[in-house]
Amino acid sequence: MEPVSEPDADHDPVFTQLRRGRWFGTLSAPLARTLFDAGRLEKYDAGKLYDADAPSQGLFALVEGTIHMDRVDRAGRRVLLHVASPGFWFGEITSAGQARTAVNVHAFSPITVWRIPPHVVAEILIHHAELANALCALMAERFAALIELVCATRRPSALAQIAGRLVVIEQVCKENDPAIDVVVLQMTQDDLADMTGHVRQTVNSAIKRLEQEGIIEVAHRQIAILDGEALEGFASERSL
Repeated sequence: MEPVSEPDADHDPVFTQLRRGRWFGTLSAPLARTLFDAGRLEKYDAGKLYDADAPSQGLFALVEGTIHMDRVDRAGRRVLLHVASPGFWFGEITSAGQARTAVNVHAFSPITVWRIPPHVVAEILIHHAELANALCALMAERFAALIELVCATRRPSALAQIAGRLVVIEQVCKENDPAIDVVVLQMTQDDLADMTGHVRQTVNSAIKRLEQEGIIEVAHRQIAILDGEALEGFASERSL
């Protein structure tokens, strides 16, 4: 998928938007500006951005749209790992070293990203040790989120497991952009089935229960989380 570049894009609003996120917002002003100035705005149509086990594609920040990150297991089943909204940074694993990409990344809809090419990231790492520490911190955040997702699969009921997955995604979305009031996830019930390992009928039943409680609102290819606190109650089985 070829990027459609925007040479005349106004970068400052994008920089301000990204600085609201927890990771980029904690970088020192000089490093944040260096990273931003090293990148460019790119647009992609809906579809696959890159495959797992590929060479580094660079460091990305999602500016507009939604991406899905998945892998295919040994039985050929898709496992949806995360649904990311604007403010989300990705590509940090390959950017920090010689590793290959860990996941397939898909644009759920047309997206805009801020992309720093891999060779540019490598050059910045040589001159800014702070970036290495920052990338390690970002990977640690990803690992912590992964632990939360694993814990969610151990909850006794399917409803609690599904609510737990939605809670983690909502939390990450709000960390990436605290200005968000209502998190709207661009995903389908089939996506949620691929994420939790439950059949669509089970997912549909859980979604209906959460919708009846006024916790979420379901529309075409999207799930809006209206009450995050109540959703956490279902995830911890306090409200079952």
